[in-house]
Amino acid sequence: MLTSSNTLKRLLLLSAAGVAILVIISQYVVSGVKSQEIRPRNEVLEELDKLISQGDIYVNRRLVKADSLKRVMNSIPDSHEKVELALELAKVQSGVSCDSAIMTLDRGMDLSLELNDSVMTQRFIIQRAHELFFSGQVTDALLEIDHVTAMGVRPENKEYFHSVARVLLYTIHTFGNYSSTESKVLDRAEYHARQQMECLPADTVTYDLVQSMIYLGQNDMPRMAETLHRAMLKSTPETPGYHIIAVLLGEYYKEVSRPEEAIYYYALAAMSQIKNADLFEVAVLRLGEYLYYLGDRDRAFKYLSFALEQAVESSAKFNLMRLSNAFLDVTRDQDAQLGTRMNLITGFALVLFVLLVLVGWLMISKNREVKLLRETERRLARGNLAKNTYISEFMNLCASYMESLEEYNKLCKRKITAGQTDSLLNYIKSGSVLDEQRKKFYDVFDRAFLLLFPNYVEDVNAVLASDKQIVTPSSSVLNTELRIAALGRLGVDDPAMISRFLGISNNTVYTYRNKLRNRALDRNTFDDFMKHLGEV
Repeated sequence: MLTSSNTLKRLLLLSAAGVAILVIISQYVVSGVKSQEIRPRNEVLEELDKLISQGDIYVNRRLVKADSLKRVMNSIPDSHEKVELALELAKVQSGVSCDSAIMTLDRGMDLSLELNDSVMTQRFIIQRAHELFFSGQVTDALLEIDHVTAMGVRPENKEYFHSVARVLLYTIHTFGNYSSTESKVLDRAEYHARQQMECLPADTVTYDLVQSMIYLGQNDMPRMAETLHRAMLKSTPETPGYHIIAVLLGEYYKEVSRPEEAIYYYALAAMSQIKNADLFEVAVLRLGEYLYYLGDRDRAFKYLSFALEQAVESSAKFNLMRLSNAFLDVTRDQDAQLGTRMNLITGFALVLFVLLVLVGWLMISKNREVKLLRETERRLARGNLAKNTYISEFMNLCASYMESLEEYNKLCKRKITAGQTDSLLNYIKSGSVLDEQRKKFYDVFDRAFLLLFPNYVEDVNAVLASDKQIVTPSSSVLNTELRIAALGRLGVDDPAMISRFLGISNNTVYTYRNKLRNRALDRNTFDDFMKHLGEV
């Protein structure tokens, strides 16, 4: 009896100890997710100052890598491998030089089009949107995103596309000044974030980062911080997205008035940015702004100057306007102290010089923006021409393929004539192979053209007499009259070329053109209307 009682007491003691251990472990885990131990402000800022002095080393490493990739790419013939190297090179150049990255992307896109690699072509468009955005061409970047959406995202590019779109739209929402579209930007950003999350495993750092940005957009700051800390525990300074996690944590602790934590995480983000030679990011800028708010004006001036140098060097015009506002606040403050701090005259002269350079640059930039607005009008007009060119090239490929089939047909006839199977000769003479390929060409052409001009049939019927309307077999199929008119809309007016595309005679082309013109309400303006149909 006594033994049983002792045994029971021991079991109770062990159970209590086990519960206590579990409570301690759970408290440790929860505290670890909510906050990590931070280092003293001076210690982390001194480490950042040292890295800033070595910033050129990391930039040069990235430039050396870019040069190496460029040499390899230029040494191999045009191929899919060269296309992939071009995209890799552009990503290396990204963050160091917007202009270089855009040039590489344009070159790679042209090569992918030549190789008919639609997946890589779309990837170049997506990455080009990223570079255009940070180079200050925000409208053009959003047009590229809308273009990819309209044409359909390839499954291979889904996560990549939604990642870039998410970054652009959340950046506009956070730092941009686009009040006319403010209500739509956040909804679009959250949509792309959720689409990206569907492509990611739930236990990854990127998944947590994207989830935290959704919470940020919903103004759910506690859950955002908890998710970011969970991501921070999984990552290192070399992990993609680490600096963004740290910047968002800095933003959170700034909002809840915990300056030591805010400075710590801003500094972590800035150090990661410098080591990765990423001149686009805003960690140093945000740290400088916050230190200025806290009264540490000397360090604020140093960090904002460094951020300005990065933005100018990388042509990241998107960051320059925000930088100029922050920088002007710092310089005004230093100007107010000149009367009592004569020993800072040299420093003030340097600040004034930088300010004059900045003002001059802004004046030049404003003039460029005026020119850019005028150029935008011309780009819109060229947009249709570009689409027409792509479709024409696509049709050339299809026509070339059909010509190859015709040559194959002739070759088979010669072989049969030389003594081969009669049944094969009869099959080839029937032209069924050519008819089948030409039907495929019609299907591809109709689908592509109606994708660009979805209301094409309705627009044509709008200028035809009511009793002479065109009725097509289905909403996705054109008849011969409409195909001839569609080729004219694309700039293909040569009857010989039209007959080559459609497999009809020149006389048939003339006949159908006249037949369609005779149906028009106003024959004098009909041809001009058809050439400009669908223009915005």
